[in-house]
Order: sequence, then structure tokens, then C-alpha cells
Amino acid sequence: MIQAKELRIGNYLDAAGETEIVTEIYEDYFYTKSCKSTWALIKPIPITKEWLIDFGCQYIDDHEYIIKDDLILENEYTDKGVWNFCTEHSWITEIKYIHQLQNLYFAITGKELIKQKPASNR
Repeated sequence: MIQAKELRIGNYLDAAGETEIVTEIYEDYFYTKSCKSTWALIKPIPITKEWLIDFGCQYIDDHEYIIKDDLILENEYTDKGVWNFCTEHSWITEIKYIHQLQNLYFAITGKELIKQKPASNR
């Protein structure tokens, strides 16, 4: 279960099978663009190649993508579903979910990571 402290306004998440964007966050519940929900009803969204493309990441190969500003996301040497978040010369951390990617990107760049393309067929 995701906790309030893990999310920021603008994070994408899975609310009852639908991709939603967080608009307000409170200790016991949160709002998305279309509904009010409780923490028990949401799931994190795993990082996939489709999501990376939607964010406008540059495809390098099946295991590596460049995020804006030369930040690298790669999963060649990790367990399935785990991505290494790197700069050009150093590994920063492992992440699995879209909200973690958005939060880390914002912490490093001060910019939001949002979809650049319409949602891919998932």
C-alpha cells in the first residue's frame, strides 16, 4: 500500500484499475482528477517501456532509456521490474514504480515528469 508521504500532487497511480493523477493529498484519503479515494484502493504503477516512451524518454536499447537532462534509467543487470536510476557516471538508486520515478526526477531537476504523449495501449 502506498502511504501519503510517498506521493506528490501530479503523481500517476492505479486507482481501481484506472490511471489517475493525484490532485490533493491528506492523511486518510486523497483526490484525483476524477474522484476521492482511500489509500487502500490504490496501487503503484510499475515502470514499463510504454510509460517511459509516454514520458518522452529517449530509447537507447531494450534495457536503457535517457530521461531529459542526461539522467539514465536502465534495467539490464537488475531483477525484472527494477530499474537503476543513474546519472551519466554514477548509479543513484533502484526504483520500480512511476511515482518513485516522478519524485526522484523532481528532487534532482526541480521539474515535473509528465506524459508527453497520449497513453499507450497498455
